[in-house]
Amino acid sequence: MMHSDDMREKYAVESVAGKKVQKTVEGTQGYLREYLQKSFDELHKDNKITIQAMPNALAERFNAVCNIFLPHFGKADFLALKYQTYYRRGSKLIYLLSALSVIAVSAQALFRSLPHHVILIEILAISSIIFIIKYGNSIGWHRRWLDYRLLAERFRFAVFMALVGEKVSMKFSDSDMYNAREKGNWVFSYFSDIWIRWEKMSNVMIDDRDVFLIIKRFISLAWL
Repeated sequence: MMHSDDMREKYAVESVAGKKVQKTVEGTQGYLREYLQKSFDELHKDNKITIQAMPNALAERFNAVCNIFLPHFGKADFLALKYQTYYRRGSKLIYLLSALSVIAVSAQALFRSLPHHVILIEILAISSIIFIIKYGNSIGWHRRWLDYRLLAERFRFAVFMALVGEKVSMKFSDSDMYNAREKGNWVFSYFSDIWIRWEKMSNVMIDDRDVFLIIKRFISLAWL
């Protein structure tokens, strides 16, 4: 079991495919920009807002939010998918090796004429299963998959909260359902550092009615 500080250090030095991460960032930003424009167009068409064009202040805020959070989302999302793939492939291989082991034993029991060294197949299969489990645990396939996915979803969530100017929780609350040992999870301290950086850049609440309506519609379309 890796300690929280160890996991944060390991995440910091994780290598990623830069082009794939950039593609994720650009794709996500394009998707969000499309829905932001769609939100404005729908409200304008229904005469629910008085402004005639997308406010420059909102467009600039949107770009600033994306520039802060989406690169972190891209990296965490890429790594979460990477370790999810490792874990699932390892799990499938364990099931296949388990079946192979049973088949080898059954075949030897049913067909007495088979050479005795068929038992080596069972031994090799079981040894491989033990190796995969120990290796996967030492690398932390499952732990990294869950932590990196949690981190990615925190940054996805942050985009919407930052855009509307809301505060976000930096940790589990006492009323949340969670495993007690996760209370000091490194994900929250890492996310907190990035969020505080954003707050230092912009802590402006949205007080313009039209802009607020655009963001409200945007969140309902792009997120909820």
